[in-house]
Amino acid sequence: MRKQNTHTNRLAAGQYLSEYIDICRNCNGSGIVNYRSNQGDGTIDTVRECLVCKGSGKVLIKKEIFVSINPIK
Repeated sequence: MRKQNTHTNRLAAGQYLSEYIDICRNCNGSGIVNYRSNQGDGTIDTVRECLVCKGSGKVLIKKEIFVSINPIK
């Protein structure tokens, strides 16, 4: 599941805003992240909610695009 609901809006002459929903690359869309920490003699594995997508597994990507076409003398 990648790039759902792509929308591109023209903001001004030569300026565009594109936004779409994508899977979170931090947690690969699971909404959780495994953390490993060293504690003395061993390691402790913990599972936490992804801080990037807040556990949803999805993120909203927004891109501003500026287009400029100039003559070459």
